[in-house]
Amino acid sequence: MSSFSVANSFIEQCTDLKILKHDEKIICMLVVTDKSYVYIEKYYSEEKLDSSLTVEIFKSQERAKVNYDSIKALLFKNIVDNLKFEFKEFAKSLRKEKIYFHKWFQKGGVINTSTY
Repeated sequence: MSSFSVANSFIEQCTDLKILKHDEKIICMLVVTDKSYVYIEKYYSEEKLDSSLTVEIFKSQERAKVNYDSIKALLFKNIVDNLKFEFKEFAKSLRKEKIYFHKWFQKGGVINTSTY
């Protein structure tokens, strides 16, 4: 499954969706499903989908308290501190809080996926 369809799958399952940024080059959103919070970025070039980043943060965690407000705060702190979304900084803040997540990134047909 490509990260493009991964993102669409989460959107289809969503119980809540917040558009964080939207213009002709990028759309960023926070999607809530029954089992996770999902940050999605879709990048466009010449009106075609060029790449996609999807980060699924599991609601049920053994060592961390995860709720909508805590994820939203970590996400917005990253955006405010960096003036744009920086995945590496966001991932560091999640790991610091011992929050597990799964990432999909696709560019040029190549999928990179990992769990932290």
